[in-house]
Order: sequence, then structure tokens, then C-alpha cells
Amino acid sequence: MNFSEESARNQLVRLIQTNYRPWLPVGQDVTHRNIGYRIVPEAFGLQANHDRSDGRSLLHINVLGVNTDNNPVWPPDRRDEARNGEPTRTTESDEVDENGFPFHQFGKLQYCEVEGQEYRKRYPTPVAADEAEWEDTGFFTVIRISSFGRQNGIYAIFDWFPITRDDGTGEEWRFRVHTKDGRWGILPGHQTPISVAKIADSVDDLVHENDMSLRECVDKTVEIVRTYFNPARNAICRAVRPEAL
Repeated sequence: MNFSEESARNQLVRLIQTNYRPWLPVGQDVTHRNIGYRIVPEAFGLQANHDRSDGRSLLHINVLGVNTDNNPVWPPDRRDEARNGEPTRTTESDEVDENGFPFHQFGKLQYCEVEGQEYRKRYPTPVAADEAEWEDTGFFTVIRISSFGRQNGIYAIFDWFPITRDDGTGEEWRFRVHTKDGRWGILPGHQTPISVAKIADSVDDLVHENDMSLRECVDKTVEIVRTYFNPARNAICRAVRPEAL
């Protein structure tokens, strides 16, 4: 599909939100082979750090971007009212891939840890794995969008604003994960915290038989930003601060 086309993005959202598949396999951890991963489709899981722009029309929140080379601007939350840094502004020169990328939200990354044997030996098929006990990793998966609107890999991005629920009232809200809290961005079996990692080359690689490895890892905090469509370039662009270019 071409993510530059609004109709194609809307169709993908409908597929994701209508539970066309309850989950998609990611595979077995290539290093920690007793751990398996899957994706539970969801198009609106991650939240941008803020919604500011310089007046451009922003795309819906199913399409966001990640900036990896500058200090994030954090919105105030219930624990931290301070806001540091300058607000993000959109710019015409924001497609420098090494500084981040736009993406379409895809779903929660969950894991299953098997005691005493490899994940695929315990659950040799997706049907068998459906009976496993799955837990959230704290990461959300996204489809990276190339400058030509094509998919360019499946990535896991740490959710800095997870939803929490009050069991008594049922009220839901988002809170910000603080790096000073210690264990952030650590996948099961791993020791180093990460914000972003590539987990597959394409949606076609999301199969039960796959060995999942973490590539292109970003081991520092990142900024999730809104995106806009640039008709002159027929491209989805991230909102980045000028000094990040």
C-alpha cells in the first residue's frame, strides 16, 4: 500500500480496529529462545509528546513520527509540571532518515516467556500459541514509512505515555514514564534500555517461524511527534525542531 494516500491509510485503520486478526506472530527471540512475541493490532496506542505545529494541517494520530537526535519536549503530567526545551515546529527539510522517521501505528507488542524450554517447542503453531499467557512489553509496534510512502520495516517503540486504569472507578488516563524511575524500555531477557528497535523487515516477515532480533536500536529517549502531508513532495513529513536538522 501507499501510505501517502489517505484512502489507503483509512482502510488500514479499519482493518486494524475491526479485529481482522486478533494478533500477529512476531516469532521467537533469537537470543532468549524461551521468549516469543506477538502483535495485538491497535492503530491509536502511542501519543505524541505534544500537538504543536506552525499552522500546518496535521495528520490523524494513527500516523506519527519519531525524532531520535534531540532532547524530547515533555508535556506536563501528574508528576512533572516542568516543560523544557523549545516547541516542535514543522519544517520542509525533515526527511533526514538518520534523525528519525514517520510511521503508522500497528499494535501492542506482547511477550510469552516459557520456563525450561524454547518458546516454539512449547507452542509449535500459532494455534497452540493462542493458548499461551501473554503480557504487555511496554512497547508499541509501528510500520515505518519511507519518503515514497511505502512500508520500510516494522519497529518497536517504547510507550512513554502508557494508559493506566483506576480499578475502582474505571477511569483511564496516561502518565509519563520517567527515566529516573529505573527500568524503562527493557524487553524481557535483555539488560539495556532502548526506545526504538527494528524487529522485522516487513509485515510479510511476521510469522511464527521467525527468529526476532533487535536491530537499529536507539538507547536514549526519543520524541514522538505529529506529522503532516506535503503535497509538493507527495510525502508524509515529521514535525522536527530546526536545530535537529
